[in-house]
Amino acid sequence: METAWENFVHPEDRPAAKAYLANYIANPQGFYDLRFRMRRKDGSWAWIWSRGRLTGGTAQQPASLIGTHIDITENIRAVEALRSSEQKYRMLTESMRDVVWIADADTLRFLYVSPTVERVRGYTPEEVMAGTLVDSLPPEEAHERRSLLKKALARFRSGELTENDFFVVELSPRCKDGSRITVETVSRLWHNPSTGKVELHGVSRDITERKQAEQERERLMRAIEQTDESVVITDAAGMIVFVNPAFTRTTGYTREEVLGHTPSILASDVQPPEFFQNLWSVLAAGQTWTGRFVNRHKSGSIYTEQATISPVRDTTGRIVNYVAAARDITAQIRAENEKAALQAQLDHAQKLETLGRLAGGVAHDFNNMLQAILGYTELALEQTAAGQPIHSDLREIQKVATRSTTLIRQLQTFARKQPAALQALEVNPTLDNMLDMLRRLVGEGIQLQWHPGENVGWIHVDPSQLDQIIVNLCLNARDAVGPNGCITLATAVMEIGRDGPATPCDLPPGSYVLLTVRDNGAGMPPDVVEHVFEPFYTTKPVGQGSGLGLSTVYGIVKRHNGCIQVHSVVGQGSEFRILLPRLASGIPPTEATATEWVELQAPNHEIILVVEDEPAILRVTRSMLESLGYVVLTASSANEAAKLCRGKDCNIDLLLTDINLPPSNGIALSQEIKKRFPCARHLFMSGYPANLDGPDAIDPAHFLAKPFTRLQLGQKVRAVLLQDR
Repeated sequence: METAWENFVHPEDRPAAKAYLANYIANPQGFYDLRFRMRRKDGSWAWIWSRGRLTGGTAQQPASLIGTHIDITENIRAVEALRSSEQKYRMLTESMRDVVWIADADTLRFLYVSPTVERVRGYTPEEVMAGTLVDSLPPEEAHERRSLLKKALARFRSGELTENDFFVVELSPRCKDGSRITVETVSRLWHNPSTGKVELHGVSRDITERKQAEQERERLMRAIEQTDESVVITDAAGMIVFVNPAFTRTTGYTREEVLGHTPSILASDVQPPEFFQNLWSVLAAGQTWTGRFVNRHKSGSIYTEQATISPVRDTTGRIVNYVAAARDITAQIRAENEKAALQAQLDHAQKLETLGRLAGGVAHDFNNMLQAILGYTELALEQTAAGQPIHSDLREIQKVATRSTTLIRQLQTFARKQPAALQALEVNPTLDNMLDMLRRLVGEGIQLQWHPGENVGWIHVDPSQLDQIIVNLCLNARDAVGPNGCITLATAVMEIGRDGPATPCDLPPGSYVLLTVRDNGAGMPPDVVEHVFEPFYTTKPVGQGSGLGLSTVYGIVKRHNGCIQVHSVVGQGSEFRILLPRLASGIPPTEATATEWVELQAPNHEIILVVEDEPAILRVTRSMLESLGYVVLTASSANEAAKLCRGKDCNIDLLLTDINLPPSNGIALSQEIKKRFPCARHLFMSGYPANLDGPDAIDPAHFLAKPFTRLQLGQKVRAVLLQDR
């Protein structure tokens, strides 16, 4: 979509528009505000005012820009028309629905106001012209606009701004009845040759209703994001186009898995075809359907939902969408069957009906979901014998969830939001698993060759940061070779002896894994090679490179006690060689031995307070710790934890808390607990990366990233409890 958007933007406006959006995405404060020309279908150019904001940026919902494009061509042309003849100008302005005005740029006193102002604000043109441009604005806004106009006037007189530079702002003038409206104003400075003065020519449009509509949509979106009901929107043909987070929690399916499918993906075959024929006959008649679905969860389990489905019509009355709101009532039905209380079901259905038109939401915290999945799976595995069929099924769930953890870690790494988590990796299989992704990244025309060395072995590395090294080097090679080049990825073992020649980067003697990324591109001259690892150094055109890719690779390699070198010849290509310490022979164990489990047991039955606002994670964490011999207290909020501590006479040895505990946080809670229990240790956990820098930095030794296994939890807890003893 980015390429398509650029092709529609006028060539003269394209560089500035791209640079502005890039800067906004890097620092998304408030709304972006941008003007540019865009090509219409008939080939003509329209002036566009683009305004919106950055949304998403989570693992389940990639960051995207959402906003509006407003055609301001008419406004721009109106301002340009001010330079034409007075008679033609007045005929145009007096026939427009917008207010056209001229003001002295120095005094801001009006020189002309079109009659439309009386319809928009209630004042006659003469009444408005008795004041200045900012008289009707709130004091703070008036001061700000006066200051900005003064600066713009200085830039205009210095030649920095021209008559072709337009300003688009929103103002809040007072109306004659005392109310305030919001107007969108397009203006520019113009030197009047007949008077020798600089004038400000502008066109103002009342956008109060549009602003109110935007606020109403924002309130609706917040309500949809916070509702516990599953919300599904389909097109007129029944294809799913939207689901909210509650849908994901209820069905087990992610948004990406259901988009483009019909709701029949949830069908359980419990209800006969006649049931759905009746449902569609009601909807086809334009009526609202309310009833119950017996659906099948992604895991295969059956659940019941109470649902309301309503048609959505366009301005012509044609049905264009269907909106469904549903709530999982499986547990409720079970309780009602036990109590034989059918009236409660009817009351519940009536309450649900009021939420029938809600739609939207945001993705659930994937890491928290994986924590619950992995935790309960691990506990279930311990309770089933290896030979049972369910045991192998649980192993598959564990494998899939673990792979999902790796995927989320990769996404967070590319967003530069993931702390290092070192583990033993076998090099060749790891790189082999990346090949499909790398081939998609470099493009079909570029040949990617893979030459794995023999018995390369294992290294101790953060998997996501190893991915980042390889991806950055391959992307740089892709840019160097052009559309039809060749990139070679190879591995080997290098032994560095104690009495041998000088080692690369003064590495200590030992066994190393050599990673090589080679291309047959244009190569680099020596003066470029000399600076290639410096931050922000780039030879790419503006907007095509940050200069941080190779410096990031350099930093990762250094943090892993490795070395990176580059050899390049102009016209022949470049070769990057990375040396990382190779682990000793043998495959590192992936599970704790019986002896290690004994060492992880709590010898003194220490008391641990666990604070977590996700009930599933709270329960599974408690079970893990209790299985290791700890005495566990639990709380679902900071306030509950503080209250629990005030009522306990016993000592607390360790606080294990989630960092994010609205309206408080785990850090503040640990400080409060420390006052009552000075010897208590603390360990933070989170589905988000730890803040390892700045005044609020968290010591990595006191941080546990979700999702974690029982082994990882036991090792971390033991390490924290043994500190300073």
